[in-house]
Amino acid sequence: MSKGTDISYEQLPHMIEYFQKHRFNKPVISVLPRDRGDSRRDTMDSIAFQWDKNYNKNDTFELSSIMSKFMDAFASMPDERRRYLVSEIKKYRDLDNPTGGITGKNRYKFNKSKIDGRFYQSRRR
Repeated sequence: MSKGTDISYEQLPHMIEYFQKHRFNKPVISVLPRDRGDSRRDTMDSIAFQWDKNYNKNDTFELSSIMSKFMDAFASMPDERRRYLVSEIKKYRDLDNPTGGITGKNRYKFNKSKIDGRFYQSRRR
């Protein structure tokens, strides 16, 4: 728990149910509290709000359940659709990972760098 917050009696049954449900699972994504200014938390909040308009931003357990529903829906979609979405998401990876970015045969005005493999814009006449 973050410093200065207490658990209310109303949240205890939900927490016990959550931990009983997930006792054999390992967490995939760790979520920082809202006051830490984590961009990952903000992104998951925006996804959860689009998933459920009644989403409470202060409820971490609700965020966890919505993200598990999101991943279940992602896992149950057809393979070609999932491959398309994963390829779109891979374009926005961070700068530490040099792969990804602009790919495909129709990349007019772009050349591939021999040094790091990234695409750079060139001038064509």
